[in-house]
Amino acid sequence: MNGEIFSFYKGFSYFCQNFNSRSIMKKIYTIVVAFVFMSTIAFAQSTHYGIEQYGKTLPGKTSVYKPSHQVSRAANERWYNYGFTMYDVLAKPDIYWQLNYLFPDSTILADFGGTFAPPWIHNIGDVLDVSSDMFNEASLYPGQLKLTSASTFSVDSIEIWFLYMRNLPDSIVDTLVVSVAAHASFSGLSGFIGSAINTNLGADSVLFFDLGYSSATNSLSQSGKITFKLPLTVADTATNEYGVNRVVFAPTGLGTLAGSKNIAVTYSFVPGYSWVPNVDTVTSMNEFDFLSFDEDDAGLPFYSKWDFNVSYIIPYDVRYDAAGSWNGSYVPSFAYMGTSSHYSYVHHAIFYKLTGISNYEIMSIEETEVNSNVVLGNAYPNPATSTSEVIIPVNVRADAGVATLNIFNSIGQRVSSEVLNLNSGMNRIPVNTSNLNNGIYFYSLENNGGNATRSFVIQ
Repeated sequence: MNGEIFSFYKGFSYFCQNFNSRSIMKKIYTIVVAFVFMSTIAFAQSTHYGIEQYGKTLPGKTSVYKPSHQVSRAANERWYNYGFTMYDVLAKPDIYWQLNYLFPDSTILADFGGTFAPPWIHNIGDVLDVSSDMFNEASLYPGQLKLTSASTFSVDSIEIWFLYMRNLPDSIVDTLVVSVAAHASFSGLSGFIGSAINTNLGADSVLFFDLGYSSATNSLSQSGKITFKLPLTVADTATNEYGVNRVVFAPTGLGTLAGSKNIAVTYSFVPGYSWVPNVDTVTSMNEFDFLSFDEDDAGLPFYSKWDFNVSYIIPYDVRYDAAGSWNGSYVPSFAYMGTSSHYSYVHHAIFYKLTGISNYEIMSIEETEVNSNVVLGNAYPNPATSTSEVIIPVNVRADAGVATLNIFNSIGQRVSSEVLNLNSGMNRIPVNTSNLNNGIYFYSLENNGGNATRSFVIQ
């Protein structure tokens, strides 16, 4: 889909479903448009509504703005969600969220801004890579759990956020079917090569795990998966149109995992009711919408090779084996980037509570003192790309006034200089890397006669 991914918000905008071809490392994925019956729908970019618009809370049964449980309750425990982490990395104060219908097939109708058509997403997925540099930035998460490829850990809990609205009798029980798997490779490693996607992200390839999908069962087809069937009853109904629910469960059976392994979670909605095909609407029955977080609708996302954190969907054509070589695979959000120089990068609202077992660390900020009031932290992401930006943390203990940040290349040539007004507390200074070639760079901060230098890499 060229441009926006999952760009649907009920009553305010439509969704975008224009597919594009792309080259793949493992195989050539070309999505074939199978929505012939939807050709009359107008597609447009979604209007995003910040959660802060509702008083920093999502009204509803169990609503929260940013989960308080993101902060560890014990030194060896931590909640993970890559979308929220990217908000921290980008230093964005507001979280943007998107809703989309989730239904197992296309025989019911849904309301897309006044136009009725079948739901087009039938299953969603997410992969968590715990060793990502984004999770392990000490200046953002001091005192929290750090897991590396040498660590072992367990999955204590998984939490899913969703909207669930009921219009049918209390006796009807719907089901949320969740599959969980932990593997080093899943079905295999795939990637985008020679396409607008990897070109826009400044990489020779954009890698992701190929999650196997069974259209016969509308479920994850990975070996070793564990499936949980979570009943949804009237007690789980959101209290109003914008209410968001959450369900938490313990994925027993996964055991102890190595930090080099990645966790895959997929889920689908299974209605406990019958309906008249192509006549009844999901909004008049029991409706389930999945919730996703929009990383950035103004620029390209950070991409670090061998970081496998990404969300997925099963669209209509994959569900019915009409998508060519995408058949049998969950489609990653990278595939929806198209040729755009910017797009909304979506991560589903799936959270993971992990417990460190061995070889884990507790993060502390590595700093170099500029003077008694100012310390210079590690730049992130590191390595970075020439199509993103680098964030340089500067911790100010007391009012420091004006400082100068200089960037030098590996042979000592100054490539940029910026005068900063530093405020007390943590300052996160963005550095545009679009004019920097691959290589090692040194950044130097000068303030009140003091100076400190550290480095980062562009690759």
